[in-house]
Order: sequence, then structure tokens, then C-alpha cells
Amino acid sequence: MKPSNLVEQLLDEAPKRKGRMAQVTAVAVNRNTGKQVGEPRTEEIDLDNNEIFNGEVGRACDTWLDVKKRYEEFWNDLNGKTKEMVFVQSVTMPDGQTQRAPVPGGSRAKLSR
Repeated sequence: MKPSNLVEQLLDEAPKRKGRMAQVTAVAVNRNTGKQVGEPRTEEIDLDNNEIFNGEVGRACDTWLDVKKRYEEFWNDLNGKTKEMVFVQSVTMPDGQTQRAPVPGGSRAKLSR
């Protein structure tokens, strides 16, 4: 193995310093029926090292509402015009504070982007 490849491999394997961690719980909702699809999913997000949330792409996420909006924008834009939309149910910020967000559901109204 060439030295430069070894250095690159070691750098790739080196543990990255964790930043401020937020926990997001989200659910998919059918656009046509407004009904929940599947189970909620919880994901940990490194607010300092994830470019979607740290300001490298757009504005840095400093509040739970910033995280909620950015998470929903990312997944709903990534997935395009699918049958489902992603809605955040709750965000736990690094300080331990959890905010719950209302999620559409049970409504027969058509959900649009």
C-alpha cells in the first residue's frame, strides 16, 4: 500500500469528533389520505458536522424549529413528488429540551407541497 493511500485510509477510519447532537423523530404521511404510513423513525443528527444542518448548505440550525424545517425540506425535496411526505413529530435539542410538533393525520384532505 502506498503511503498516501495509507494516510487516506487512516484518516477515513479515524473517529470524527461528535458535535452537538439532536434527535429527530419523524413519520411518513400519505399525501392523498393523510394517514400515517409505517412507524415513526428516530434519527440522531450531528448539528455541527452535518452540512445540511451546520450552515454549509443554507443557514445553520440553532433552534428546534430550524431542525424540523430543514429535516422536512431535505427528505421531501429528495423524494420529490412521492405518495408520502415526511413530517417531524419531535426534536430533542442538545440541551435536552424536546419540542413536539403537530403532525397532519386522520384528515381526508389532500396534502400538497
